[in-house]
Amino acid sequence: MPFLGRDWRSPGQHWVKDAQKSEWVKMDLVRRKVLVDIHEETCTRKNIEILRRPLCEIKDNKDETAKPQPYVIIKQPMKTSVAEALVKLGVAESVKDIRKVNYICKLMQELVRNQMTSLSGSAQKYTMKVIEQIIANCISNNYPSKKAVSDLLNDLETTLVTGFYNHVGSASLWEEHHKKLDWLKKILQPAYPDKDAKQTSLEEKYADVDHLENKLTLKDLPLEMLHEVMAKLTNHEDLNNTIEAVFSRQPLEEEELPPQQQQHQGLQQQQQHDQQKNSILYRNLISFHFPDKTKWRTVLRRKEESVDELTSYELYMRLLRRYGPRETYADMLNQCRHCQALYWAGQGHPCFVNNVSPVSRPIPPHLLADLFVA
Repeated sequence: MPFLGRDWRSPGQHWVKDAQKSEWVKMDLVRRKVLVDIHEETCTRKNIEILRRPLCEIKDNKDETAKPQPYVIIKQPMKTSVAEALVKLGVAESVKDIRKVNYICKLMQELVRNQMTSLSGSAQKYTMKVIEQIIANCISNNYPSKKAVSDLLNDLETTLVTGFYNHVGSASLWEEHHKKLDWLKKILQPAYPDKDAKQTSLEEKYADVDHLENKLTLKDLPLEMLHEVMAKLTNHEDLNNTIEAVFSRQPLEEEELPPQQQQHQGLQQQQQHDQQKNSILYRNLISFHFPDKTKWRTVLRRKEESVDELTSYELYMRLLRRYGPRETYADMLNQCRHCQALYWAGQGHPCFVNNVSPVSRPIPPHLLADLFVA
């Protein structure tokens, strides 16, 4: 039988009238709202106290300001999926970090190339979400590079075309991937036009930028400082562009020279460009990307040919075509050898095993996806 009492709608609870909304509400809901307001006010006061403290006190008290470190425990047999691991590691949120974005871009490229068709539906959606974040970050912050983003989209297009009939998930999900790919290409095109498009001259490009005349450029730096700057570059394309910009580009205010002087000046610039190619800069690139000298002899085309006969530029390009560049990342995922936890090296890792020295190994992008199930 129904409970017949003063408040038949909710036995044991009182109903009161809200003066602000002119409606009847339960008393326990009013109490909860009061408790929530008190809690929010307390948290706000606590945050204001933290902001008013000196910076040294905030750094000393790490319990209040430190964020939890993302990690994933790798156990055998593995039951963690790729999507779950990426979510726990905060990959989508880490795209904005300039130290992690190149590693994440390479990781997405490996997933798209090798495992996109075998990933679950949730893993595919999360992968597309991360790729979308990478494109948005490339447009707004100019990193990662346009070449890396273009290669990622080309690999995604190839995978979507070849895996149209042998993929996990419904056909509608695959169609959504196609639509998102077209949309990503559409928003990327205005930011980075094709090389075949008509390029404006330097005079037209900087015609309305008068404040650049008094700014310091690479051509204004001393030669020793230029060598120090170029010695920090690890990509031969960046090095070539820097050499061309410094030694081949003419200043905007330079007067037009006669044809003979232009030809003579062009020969001098070509000689300077060749000297830079034969300089110690490319020898440093060889030592960085290919430290094993036994690989140097494998690129010789004749038995009579020796390594000393080749210029630094020729030797580097031959090694690059055969072995590829060395992968370097400012921050990457590491695996602890004691607790088998996967974590970001830049954020550190509090190991769960006590009284042991921390030992970890770096995990390159092409090995990360193999650690988890699809």
